[in-house]
Amino acid sequence: MTEVLRHPQSRIRRGWAAPIGAHLGALLLVLVGLTLVVGWQAPFSADEGAAAAQARMLADGDGWSAPHPFPEADPDGAAFPLARSTPTSEGWAPFAKHPTYSIVLAAADGLGGVPAMVVLSLVGTVAAAGIATALAGRLDESLARPALWVTGLASPLVFDAHLLMAHTLGAAAAGGATLCALRAASSRRWPAVAGTAALTALAVLLRNEAVLYAIALAAALLVVGTIRRRPGFSIAGLAAGGAGLSAMWAEPRLVGWLIPGGTGAEAVEVPASELGFVAGRVQGLVVTWLLPSYQVGLGTALLAISVLAVIVGAVIVRRRGDEQGIVVMAALAAGAAVARLALAPEVVPGLLVAFPLLVVAAILVRRSALSTDVAAVLAGTTLLFAAAVLATQYSTGGSGEWGGRYFALALPAAVPVALHVLRGAAAALGSQARRAALVGLVVTSTAIAASGILALRTVHGNTDRVVEATVDAARRDGPAGDGGTAVVLTSEEALPRLAWDRLDGARWLRTEPEDLAAMLERLDGLGVTELTFVTRDEARDHDPVTDGWRATDRQEPVDGSPWVILELHAV
Repeated sequence: MTEVLRHPQSRIRRGWAAPIGAHLGALLLVLVGLTLVVGWQAPFSADEGAAAAQARMLADGDGWSAPHPFPEADPDGAAFPLARSTPTSEGWAPFAKHPTYSIVLAAADGLGGVPAMVVLSLVGTVAAAGIATALAGRLDESLARPALWVTGLASPLVFDAHLLMAHTLGAAAAGGATLCALRAASSRRWPAVAGTAALTALAVLLRNEAVLYAIALAAALLVVGTIRRRPGFSIAGLAAGGAGLSAMWAEPRLVGWLIPGGTGAEAVEVPASELGFVAGRVQGLVVTWLLPSYQVGLGTALLAISVLAVIVGAVIVRRRGDEQGIVVMAALAAGAAVARLALAPEVVPGLLVAFPLLVVAAILVRRSALSTDVAAVLAGTTLLFAAAVLATQYSTGGSGEWGGRYFALALPAAVPVALHVLRGAAAALGSQARRAALVGLVVTSTAIAASGILALRTVHGNTDRVVEATVDAARRDGPAGDGGTAVVLTSEEALPRLAWDRLDGARWLRTEPEDLAAMLERLDGLGVTELTFVTRDEARDHDPVTDGWRATDRQEPVDGSPWVILELHAV
């Protein structure tokens, strides 16, 4: 023991050499520890609220459909509080588009409530990291452990690990399908072919964009198999493509079977954009790959400096320039990233900004790095999938996200290739430049990922304050005057889904801003004399709210946020 304490480097080496299973266990412990920082009482995304609400209904034995809380005020169902719910013959299903995920979440909820649901996502990240480890080992065994920790703690999957949106489970399934496909291609083992099909289908049942991944994986395998005369690749490709398309076809029918009157969502759909198709694709590219923040401020500037320094350093390496410049750029990138972490953590939607390792790999990649069959399949799948997502995603991307969430499924395949490229480039550097580049990239990536955790905590806290203030206002209002419980009305579709577990005790209604006046008039006609109204655009909603109603209380639950809560009384 004394010898180990005297030589801490030997202890680090022993820990690094520990079995992969020990590393995965350590990663899970770290992620569980991060939940103490992030919390889990309020969703980051409204989609999480819809999924959790559906899971809770199933876990409580209430089935798939929820009744309308105030049907008299909303005869056509347009103001049902949980936006984007699926109408059924018995009510509304909050999250019917992927019933497989709802069922899995319900099982977790039954075991331990919301914390257990979050743990399910954590396990998804650990599984995705383990698969990235296995894929990296097929390229170079020395990359296995780095791939595990990069995927688990430096990639956007560390952020997604705390969301209830199936990104991590989908990434694990897609990565697992890729691993099985490579095994099937190398030996033509039919169990591996069956695993490819099963995991591809599972990924599609969890995430819409998994259909695009299945097609990309199939195409990459078929092309490599044809060019290099490897029939095993073609067999695996047909299994992946066939299973993905079959699952896409089967899921809406599964929804119809499980939920009376329910229908499934389209798995592949190009959303309409006011900008037009081409401009919408360009905007989506900028938002999901390049945008450093949804806000302009000090944090955005620091992050831009950090990423630009990373890019300049990579260009110096590529052109074999002065290695002292690499040292300077590495220090600048790390310093700016740490300063951003300390001063202004914010959500980063751009993938290449949130995960700069991919930027470096893209700059440094050479044809020789992709010469092996495994590298060609992984790189081809990643690029084809990314192109397919860019061609079909919303022009605004995934709204609130960390690092282009629709691309998360490709991370277990992308990380091994990126590390393979970096390892080859590092071999050509001198020891000082190589050490500086490694430390700089590790510090920069860690600081950016840590800022994502802090940003997630901030959003959770702000959301919780808005929801609690709304619930408290409704409680103070008491009965609405028509003989029923309190009424909460909002012109923001996200709010009821964010408040998914606190909707009891009041009748919640959600209306479009243009329908607000008609809804308030209808409530007045039903005898409602007081209600709680929540908006994020008080100026827009001013005229309908002041026409026949008087605000007796006004709250701004979060400093600097546009959320406003009004307690309205009929005049």
